[in-house]
Amino acid sequence: MTALMRYHAALLLRSQRWLPPFLLYAAFLAISIQAGQPVLDSLGYTAAALLPVAAWLARICVTGEPDAARGCVAAAAGPARAHVACLLVALAGATASARSRSWW
Repeated sequence: MTALMRYHAALLLRSQRWLPPFLLYAAFLAISIQAGQPVLDSLGYTAAALLPVAAWLARICVTGEPDAARGCVAAAAGPARAHVACLLVALAGATASARSRSWW
């Protein structure tokens, strides 16, 4: 499973299709979270912004692979495992985006 996840992560990173959702999330956080707000309000804004970003990343991961490569991966590892690996990479990307909030 880790080889499949590395494969899908490499596809995602090389395609640079992850950049627009990440920039949207960063812009939303930069605009909506200001000093002096209660912590729960900031966390609510973060969660509200992260949901569409996670869905966008999942869509990118699932549709980013060419049809021929998808067929080869499905034949080698099984279609269910390949799809789960895509979704786990999207989850890891969304988690990394959420963890980047602590750097602000």
